[in-house]
Amino acid sequence: MKKFGKKLLAILTAGVIMVAGAVTVFAEGSTQPVETDGGYIDRELKDAPAYATLDAATKELVDAINAGTKTIQDIPGINLSGKQAVTNVKDIDKWGDESKLAKSADGKYQPTIVVAALTTSMTGVQIAHYSQVRNVWELITPSKVDLNAKTITFELEDISPFIVVCDKTASGGTSPDTGVSSTAAVWGITAAVLFAAAMVFVVRRRKVN
Repeated sequence: MKKFGKKLLAILTAGVIMVAGAVTVFAEGSTQPVETDGGYIDRELKDAPAYATLDAATKELVDAINAGTKTIQDIPGINLSGKQAVTNVKDIDKWGDESKLAKSADGKYQPTIVVAALTTSMTGVQIAHYSQVRNVWELITPSKVDLNAKTITFELEDISPFIVVCDKTASGGTSPDTGVSSTAAVWGITAAVLFAAAMVFVVRRRKVN
């Protein structure tokens, strides 16, 4: 019986370690560049080269928005009243050969990005984009939004930081997507359950002994 108990405890402990490792992988992977359709990548702004070249005022603003101390309504030059953030401020960039990038008929960049936080109840999905070439914020209406596939296709004169927004819902809407997947959350809960089971087993063994 003692041998069985030791084996069970070892199995539970190993399970906790493995699941904890999986959670770490998910968390680390959430900040990695994501290749999109058309030869582009999107990623967290702080992980992008564009972040280092932002002017001081814009860097302070996007940091505050991503930290939750400011809102998209603080973005200058565009009217975002009645809108809410769907994502953090992120970055879109080229991936590979310029000649292979998807572009519109008039030569604008035309990325298609995956936005995990999109839901079928959302309306008025748009892109608030900061042009580092023209030093202005602009509000872009996508050429295509597929809420079921969670994809957005839009056009840009130049590619740099952006944030996805939508109409604000009566309940206050969704929180910005931080890049942490729901899968990671499930693994985290599983790790907690396994750890609790291991602790209960240890306590009971001590009482018996």
